[in-house]
Amino acid sequence: MIHSKQWTRLAVLMVLAVTLSGCETFLLKFKRDKGTPEARPLPVFRYQNYGKDMTPAERYQKAFGQFDYWQEQLLVAVSRGSMNAKTIRHASFQSLDALKKMQDLLPPEYQEKMVDVLEQRTNINADFELGKFNGYRMHQARRILEAQERKIRREFALKDVQSVLQETAKVSSPQE
Repeated sequence: MIHSKQWTRLAVLMVLAVTLSGCETFLLKFKRDKGTPEARPLPVFRYQNYGKDMTPAERYQKAFGQFDYWQEQLLVAVSRGSMNAKTIRHASFQSLDALKKMQDLLPPEYQEKMVDVLEQRTNINADFELGKFNGYRMHQARRILEAQERKIRREFALKDVQSVLQETAKVSSPQE
């Protein structure tokens, strides 16, 4: 017993001696500073515009791919009948946006063909935004969306429009 008491006294005396002696490096180990968080540097984003380097056919292909992806997401969300309004609204908006990009890239004679599809899609998108769909109307919207997708694949596929887009690129680019 005496042995353990002596060790505790010795430890207390050593801690007291170190504390009173002012050994700063030893004290810093046990001192807790209120640290101010260092300001993290803000990242700098430098966007690269690839649009200038792309041909009209490549831009159309990109827009068509985006339309295809978002149209598929929309049809899956609508066909499930899950009525997840946020998913449906987002997919509908993205699909409509890609469809508008496709229309902007087309020559005027093709743009006129796409007007009725865009009007119908805009109306469906507005109904999705307002949440006007129940089970029957959701089924009806799915049929309209599927019919529009077939029409777009049939009339506005890249292989059908590519020659016209290449001619447009030749006319718009300066000839040397």
